[in-house]
Amino acid sequence: MRIGVALPVFVLALLALPAAAASELTTALELCGTLKVHVPATASTTGSLTIGTRTYPIATGVAAGNGGVEVAVGRDLCVEGSVGATSGQLVRYLFFPPPPDARYCGTLLSTGGPDVTLDADFGQLRMYRGPDVPAPRQYQRVCYRGVVSRDTGDLFATADVGLAGPNSLERVHRCGTIRQYRPRTASADGILVVGSRTFTIPASGPGYTGDPAGDKTDRTTVGSKMCVLGTLVPTGDIANPALNDYLTNAMSTSVIGRVVAYRPPDGGSPGIAILSYASHFEFRIPAAIDAKADVVRDTLCYSADVDANGDISATAIIPCPQGGVAAGGTPSPIAAASPSTTATCWARPPG
Repeated sequence: MRIGVALPVFVLALLALPAAAASELTTALELCGTLKVHVPATASTTGSLTIGTRTYPIATGVAAGNGGVEVAVGRDLCVEGSVGATSGQLVRYLFFPPPPDARYCGTLLSTGGPDVTLDADFGQLRMYRGPDVPAPRQYQRVCYRGVVSRDTGDLFATADVGLAGPNSLERVHRCGTIRQYRPRTASADGILVVGSRTFTIPASGPGYTGDPAGDKTDRTTVGSKMCVLGTLVPTGDIANPALNDYLTNAMSTSVIGRVVAYRPPDGGSPGIAILSYASHFEFRIPAAIDAKADVVRDTLCYSADVDANGDISATAIIPCPQGGVAAGGTPSPIAAASPSTTATCWARPPG
């Protein structure tokens, strides 16, 4: 829904932060509409943000990021942020322009009442549904034409424009142990199991396509630690034939991304941090590590491996690599540390 923008590179250090901040569930949030109020937070006071009829407090010490838009009351804009489930406060937020084609795509999470909630590219986006827009099914993938009401400043869906055009379908970036792999044939579906996630590769789709600008040889190997990147059709299958988009590569020794949502550990289950919500990159966080750092608001680096389920998981907090990391964007390789250790670095967008 939003075109990625290259952001400056920053030298960042490992920070000692309060343990309590890490344990709060946070959700990736996307707001679009008219900016009514923006009172920035300070080091000692909370701030406030109102877009349309929705208001969120801003946690102390949290500064806004800017994705290339003039921030002024009365302007129509969007905000990508992370909101605490208990506090209701924004712990990270970034302004950016509304999409130029006014298309908003996502998977329906809630359809009750006059509004709908989309699992959109950068978080949960709520829109009001116009009277001429048919009621969607829950978990259906949709693209809406959206307009901002001049009365309330809220975003309204005025038409279902279908799953066409860029960013209309869900992207996936999954890392872990390849547990099963069978390429598709002309007469039979294939299957790819990465850790705890299973993907079907439809017989009607393309074979392994590889990197459009690089290696096209399929080196997917059962038992190896790899990542799968691709586009999902609405059924959740991988390898959309129209986009010809499906590749795997070795799990990088270092990756970078922003934390936009976090589910703390619960009992025997590890926490899950979502890095770069556009590609739903999931990173498991054991309870012992959750208690040591705030994973949402600042950059931290971890050694990582795969857990018992074969999913990529943190093993320890480590110093961040020298030379800095780029803020934002989809998790991507940076300088290799060793062939057996993955250092995952999460960058906070610039304030």
